[in-house]
Amino acid sequence: MMEERTDEGLSQLAEEQQRAVRLLLAHPFVTDSRPDPEAFSFVRRHARELQRWFAEQLGYRLVVDSELARLHKRPAPGARLRPLRTQSQAPFDPRRYSLLCLVLAALERLEVQTVLSELAEQVALLAASEEGVQRLNLESHAERQAFVDAVRWLVEIGVLTLADGEDTAFLEGRGDALYDIHSRRLSQLLSAPVPLEPPRDPEELTADVYPDTEEGANRRSRHRLMRRLVEEPVLYVRDLDEDERVYLTLQRHYLAGQVTSRTGLAVEVRREGLAAIDPAGRLTDLAFPASGTVSHAALLLAEVLAERGRSAAPAFVPEEELGEALASLLERYGHLWSKAYRDDPGRLLEEALERLEHLGLIGRGGGGIEPLPAVARYKAVEPAAAQEDDRE
Repeated sequence: MMEERTDEGLSQLAEEQQRAVRLLLAHPFVTDSRPDPEAFSFVRRHARELQRWFAEQLGYRLVVDSELARLHKRPAPGARLRPLRTQSQAPFDPRRYSLLCLVLAALERLEVQTVLSELAEQVALLAASEEGVQRLNLESHAERQAFVDAVRWLVEIGVLTLADGEDTAFLEGRGDALYDIHSRRLSQLLSAPVPLEPPRDPEELTADVYPDTEEGANRRSRHRLMRRLVEEPVLYVRDLDEDERVYLTLQRHYLAGQVTSRTGLAVEVRREGLAAIDPAGRLTDLAFPASGTVSHAALLLAEVLAERGRSAAPAFVPEEELGEALASLLERYGHLWSKAYRDDPGRLLEEALERLEHLGLIGRGGGGIEPLPAVARYKAVEPAAAQEDDRE
C-alpha cells in the first residue's frame, strides 16, 4: 500500500508539473486569474523545479510570484514569429507596435489608475518628443483605433484591468474608460535582455551568450534544439548547423524524453527531422486543420503541394500555378467559403500560403513555393455537409 501511494503521488506530481509547463509554453505571461487559475497554482507550487528545468533545457528565465508567472522566452533560430492580433484577428501593423511601446512607456509614468484619455495624452506627448515617431493624431478615428487596439492587448494579458466605462465610448468620442494599472506585471512584460549599448541589429536584442567551452557549446545546441521542438511545428535537420546536427545525433533520445515527460507531446522522428505532436490537440496557437475558409483552402493546397513534392517535377512550385489550382478549387468548394474570400482569391491564396508557411509545411523564396516534407502528412477529405463559413 505504501508503494502504491508513492506511485500515485509521483504521478500526481508529474501531472501537475506537466500542466504547468504546458500553460507557460502556451501563455508565457500568466496571472492568478487568467487564463487558468488552477494551473497557475501548480506553477507556484513547483516554481523552483520549473525554473531549473526551463533554464537547463531551453535557456528560459522563469519569474514567479503571488500574482504572476512570466516565462522570458528566446526565439529559436529561424523561428516563424507570429504577430499580435486585434480583437478582429487582424495582425498588428508597425503603427500599432509603435503605439504599444509608447503606451508601455506612458504607463511607467502613471500611478495605480488611469483613464484612457489621460493615457492617450501621455502617449501623444511621448510621440511628439521622439524623433522619427509619427505623432498621435487623436482627431483621426484610425489613430484612435490603433491606440485602443494596443490598450486592449494589455487588458487581454492582465497588465491593465478595466475598472469602469468602456473603450468604445472613447473610440467614438462620447466617453472614457478607467483602468487599474498592475505595475508588477508591467515591469515583467519586457522579455528582451537590456543591452549595454544600443544594438546595431534588432537580432542582437534576443541574442544568447554562452561560454566558449565544450559545455557552453553543448548548452547552446541543447537550447536551440529544444526550442525548435517545443515552439516550432517541425524541426528540420537541414536547418541545423553542424554542431546542432552532431548534438541531435548523440542526444536525440534524451531530448525526446525531456519533451515527452514534461509537456506530454509525442515526438515523431523521421529522416528529415522531428516534430512534437500533441495528442490532445490543444498546445498550439495555430490549429490545423481547422474550421474556416483559410484553413480549408490551405489544406486543399497542401494536398496539391504534397503531390507535387512526390512527383519528379521541380520541387519549387510557381505561385501562379497555385493560383490556378486555387481557381479550380473555388469552382468546386467556393459555395462553402466566405464571400469575402470568393470575391478576393488573391487574398485567400496569400493567407493560405502564409498559414502553411507558419506551420513549417512550405518554404517561400525566389524560386516559388517549396513543399517541405511535413506537408505529406495532410490529405483533404470531403466535407460532411455544405455550409458556408464566414468566420475567416
